[in-house]
Amino acid sequence: MRSQLYCRRIFFLLAILCLYHSTFSQKTIAALRIDLNRGLTPSMKADLAFELSRKFADLLKIDSALHYAEKVKAFSEQGKYTIGLGKYHVALAIALYYRGKIDQSKKSALEAIGILTPQQNNSILGIAFWQLAVCEEAEKQINSSRKNYQASINLLQPTHDTINLYRSYFWMGRSFNNSSEYDSAASYYLKALELAESLRDSLRTYTSCYELGKSFMRMREYSKALQYLGHGLQKRSSNADKVITSLYLNEYATCLSLLHDFRKADSVIKEFDVLTRNFTHKWGKITSAKLKGIQYNEMQNYTEALKYLGSAYRETDPQVISNNEISFIAFNLGCTEYKLKQFDSAIIHLKKAGELSRSVKDYIGALDADLFVSQAYENLGQPDSSLHYYKRHTALAKSAFSLEKQKVIAELTTKYESEKKDHAIELLQKESEATSYSLLLQKQEVVKQQLENEKKTQALAIASQQNEINKLDALQQAFTLEKQRRENEKNQARVTLLEKESAYQKLLAAKQNQQKKMLYAGIAILLLAGAFIVQRYIRRNKIQNQQDMLKERLRISRELHDELGATLSGVALFSEIAKQKMAQHNAEEVQHYLGHISAGSLEMVEKMGDIVWTINPDNETLEHMLDRLKYYAINLCSGKNITLHFDIDEASSHLFPTVQDRRNIYLLSKEGINNAVKYAGASTIFYSIKKSGSSIILEIRDDGKGFNQRSVTKGNGLDNMHARAAALNTRLNIQTNSGGTCIQLCFSFHPIGGQRR
Repeated sequence: MRSQLYCRRIFFLLAILCLYHSTFSQKTIAALRIDLNRGLTPSMKADLAFELSRKFADLLKIDSALHYAEKVKAFSEQGKYTIGLGKYHVALAIALYYRGKIDQSKKSALEAIGILTPQQNNSILGIAFWQLAVCEEAEKQINSSRKNYQASINLLQPTHDTINLYRSYFWMGRSFNNSSEYDSAASYYLKALELAESLRDSLRTYTSCYELGKSFMRMREYSKALQYLGHGLQKRSSNADKVITSLYLNEYATCLSLLHDFRKADSVIKEFDVLTRNFTHKWGKITSAKLKGIQYNEMQNYTEALKYLGSAYRETDPQVISNNEISFIAFNLGCTEYKLKQFDSAIIHLKKAGELSRSVKDYIGALDADLFVSQAYENLGQPDSSLHYYKRHTALAKSAFSLEKQKVIAELTTKYESEKKDHAIELLQKESEATSYSLLLQKQEVVKQQLENEKKTQALAIASQQNEINKLDALQQAFTLEKQRRENEKNQARVTLLEKESAYQKLLAAKQNQQKKMLYAGIAILLLAGAFIVQRYIRRNKIQNQQDMLKERLRISRELHDELGATLSGVALFSEIAKQKMAQHNAEEVQHYLGHISAGSLEMVEKMGDIVWTINPDNETLEHMLDRLKYYAINLCSGKNITLHFDIDEASSHLFPTVQDRRNIYLLSKEGINNAVKYAGASTIFYSIKKSGSSIILEIRDDGKGFNQRSVTKGNGLDNMHARAAALNTRLNIQTNSGGTCIQLCFSFHPIGGQRR
């Protein structure tokens, strides 16, 4: 039965952890995964994998936790990262514990402690001791477990690792709570609450306040219990788990009733009923009846209290409700029956409450139950039984005092053992430092001896050198005299050299003056030559520009003659014929020749417009030419219901061809589109210009009937198109069949100025 309740408590704590991590960890996991894939060092990757393993373990995703634990090991071995190997065993221990493999988890935790202790990494070592304590608590090794919880706390306190320190305090409090040592539990829960408040973590604050309030409830300190339970409920989030909230409201409503705040207690009980209405198990129904019974009992409405408490007691099920709760219900039911003078049934229920209180080590509850049983027997006129339970009450009170002393001693022993371990670690560190210092002193002694030997050797060398110095002094005096003689000779030579230097300077000055004059003359000649060359270049450019202008004029005149001369001659001829026909009153013939005159005039206007447009400097880009061509082609195709597609890429539209090249491209394109409209019988015409590397590819394609290139007449303008392609230094490529015709040519321009390459 106790093991089932223990498992239920574990499930409750895991539910809290999962709720916390499902709310706050997902984004962190995604960020850690991104960081793990970056180009980091193996040790940095091992640290990231450790964090991922812990987060997945807290989310109860054990396969993922084990996967990242193995990655911690792989990265640590790759980088020879000793602390990383310790982290691997910590991550493995946590994951295995959540999988229920307590022995393997404990073994991994001990491995981690063995690796990390020499490394003095207190933060990870504190987590390892916490995990070892958790495993030992699961194995009912309570004293050893508490020693390791305390060791974890001692290691984590200097590191300021608030989150892990919070967990160590919380689980230490839970350990004392499970053994009904509520005062010790409260002290550790209070530490956990302070840390949760410093983190501004509402969920951890909510959980700590619940456990702290419950501990004060068990110690009958209802004012403190109400204070912490109320504070915790203020931190409750809107999406708080219903099961946890119902547990919270149970304790809160009980505390309010015991402190006679009946109006608020009634409101909380109603909220509890709404929250537990859809619960499938009996716990909600039993607890609701208990809360109402306690409220009526404190209001001294014992009849109603008896009804609700009796209902709650009859529904109690050890599989659903803990012995603490059953004992509490039985005690309050017995007290209510005692107030109603139903002493026989009161004795039965109070005895049951006392037995259950002893089983969970709730000695205060057992003391109260024995005292009420003694008084009930006294009211029934059974003094022997009354005395027996009174003596039992007195003996238990003395025993409880003794147990309290033993508990204090045990706590001090635990603290001493933990401090002893810390001192042992410090002692090992100091011994290591002392050994290092001793080795340093030995090295210094050896160096000192070497220096003394060198000093003696130097003293002998100094004596020998003194003799040499005396000899050198004698030689130096002789050298001084010789030096003075040579110095005199040197001064005389210097005077002679200065005289020669003065004569040389005069000669050099005259030579430099002559060189300057020659340099100035050369510069003047170069300037004159440069001016002549510049003038000649300007003159040549002027002549070239005049020649280019003359050529352009000749070309324009030739085009006017070629393009317009024949058309004007035809118009003149047709005009004369039309006059003759008018004189003959032949209206039909006149109309025919007037049509020729009109067509010729339109053709002449169009050709004149093309000539004027191509020489206009405002139309210097290929884009301008293509806009005019597109306008012409759209008008031409719309008359024949032909669909036209223009495909011009951005790179080619901003080129600057010469006037001649622009004209050749325009007239060639115009002729190609005109031929496709007139002769191909096409429904669609495609025109495209694209830039490919340094070349431009022009393509005119239709889906018409095609033509035979050998038998085609010259009226289609193909000769003109070939000639214009040749002027562009390229060849016209024509492919035609029954499915259509494709005309393509490839040509190039210089990048600057639009000159053809």
